[in-house]
Amino acid sequence: MRDIKKLCITGTIFVLILSIILVSPVKAQTTDTLYFEETGHSITGVILEYYQTVEDAMLLFGFPITEEFTDENTGQRTQYFQHVRLDITESTSGPTVQIAPLGTLLYDENAPATPLNTVNTACRISQNTGKQICYDFLRFYEAHHGAKYLGEPISNLIEQDRRIVQYFENGRLEWRPELPAGQKIGVSNLGQIYYNQEIGPDGQNAAGQNIIVSSIPEVKVSTFVSKALIAANNSQKIFVIVQDKNLQPVQGAMINITIHKPGELGEGYRAPATDKNGISVFEFNVGDLPIKQVMNVDVDVDYSGVRTESESWFRVWW
Repeated sequence: MRDIKKLCITGTIFVLILSIILVSPVKAQTTDTLYFEETGHSITGVILEYYQTVEDAMLLFGFPITEEFTDENTGQRTQYFQHVRLDITESTSGPTVQIAPLGTLLYDENAPATPLNTVNTACRISQNTGKQICYDFLRFYEAHHGAKYLGEPISNLIEQDRRIVQYFENGRLEWRPELPAGQKIGVSNLGQIYYNQEIGPDGQNAAGQNIIVSSIPEVKVSTFVSKALIAANNSQKIFVIVQDKNLQPVQGAMINITIHKPGELGEGYRAPATDKNGISVFEFNVGDLPIKQVMNVDVDVDYSGVRTESESWFRVWW
């Protein structure tokens, strides 16, 4: 009988404790800092609050490449990401975050570029700028709230530096034919480009203010073909060698290859990532090409978010 009373008392205490646990408010775990090991930088404060409201923020913004700092040229608190720059501005309701118009700042209508013909039925025309958004560019734009984050298109589709691209007010989209379906459209690294142009690799702005900047890896890329002269319908190998600034092999670099006739876009391929020796080998069949046809080989290497290009060629000789 005494044991039964003990069990009853114990059970009652357990129920009371459990009730207290369930009824008591539980504080959600929050953080005021988001750290990225990939670049060694953090997002904090109002920029972090804004970042956390953006769906697909990593896809649209990329990694942070600086800490938040005061830009002496603008007097604003700002932070650079791979694809964008986020500025803090004051309003009646307090500080707010805006995406800087890097697309507008970097787009040069007079720069060498080839306009591409588009079909109106596959495009949407901006009522504000009169520019068209077409094909996969339009699908990406609509799927990722492009009007809100990229802004209005300020160019049509153009070929620039061997890439099909389109400029928007706040960024640039580019076509990556070597990637799988559904991943061929990406956001260009305009944040990195503008940072290098305006502030420079020494990590100081015009006023000499020191800024903590990611260590941007420097790589050297060399490209070779196994046969400079080759017969049609034969197997060809492309060797890509990636080294760091000390000429040491770089492992894990992503290799994209485009093979094309001069003046044409050609086909894009994803080659194997570089091995421990810094080498990637891609083999393919050259196909039924006419004699004396020259084929260009364009190589785009992506290592830690930094892209480096290289090229080679071969000729069908018999």
